[in-house]
Amino acid sequence: MASRTQASTFIIPMLSKSREKNDPFGPNSPTFFQRPSFINCYIGDVNFPEFDNKILLHYSFDNDISYMVFERELELLPTFITDYDYDGSTVYVFDVPEKFKKDFEAFQEGKYSEFSYNYKTKMLDFWEFNYPDNLIHSLLYKTDLIKTYLTKELKVNATEIAAEGEFWYKPIYKKEIFNFMLIEETS
Repeated sequence: MASRTQASTFIIPMLSKSREKNDPFGPNSPTFFQRPSFINCYIGDVNFPEFDNKILLHYSFDNDISYMVFERELELLPTFITDYDYDGSTVYVFDVPEKFKKDFEAFQEGKYSEFSYNYKTKMLDFWEFNYPDNLIHSLLYKTDLIKTYLTKELKVNATEIAAEGEFWYKPIYKKEIFNFMLIEETS
């Protein structure tokens, strides 16, 4: 199976509703979006240029009632556009919410620390990473934790990565775009 895209971490929270503590599995939580049938999140499809700069969620099809309820909830999200099938799987296409368009562009440029305060807060709340000793928090706010992790755990020169002004890699566009042929080759 292909590894997860960076969009799977940085973009999915754009689709979530405001987090309600009494609804841990609704369309405001990672559990909702990253259910067992979740494959990946993309920002376009090589075969459908009209879906460039959209949010695409890819799921393996599951023929049970809970999946059908889930599918209906996805379709009811205000940014839902359409879905299409690929060999036993479904891709759901969403517009980038207007209020997060600049954050989406910052993601494409690898400028994570330039996400708006509102989006950083939403993303950290969504993933329940809203504490300073978390790597994503450190990446968004450029704290020393991410530099230490890169240097000591990954044995990477943090200074080289930081040459672009951030402490994480810029997304590689072709890896963030849905390409069924490429997925089949890496499975």
